[in-house]
Amino acid sequence: SEESDLTILNEYDKITLIPSIKEIIFFVFMIFLWRSENYWFFWILVGLALFVTIYILFDGIVPKRTLIKEELKRRGYSNKWKNLN
Repeated sequence: SEESDLTILNEYDKITLIPSIKEIIFFVFMIFLWRSENYWFFWILVGLALFVTIYILFDGIVPKRTLIKEELKRRGYSNKWKNLN
């Protein structure tokens, strides 16, 4: 059972990483948009495409995170992992 606990914690770590990756992509895109005024329409299209792709890829991350938190609580991790909120 210890192995499955570790798997759940690893899943949780991966999920907490993803929003920061999404924010970095968005930030980089905004810099590009700001630097290339001549191609603003092109960059808006690229941005929309990126946003839609990212949204589709990472949709449902909050419910999954909540499920994992509940599972960890059920297994008695709530005291050990205080940063799971």
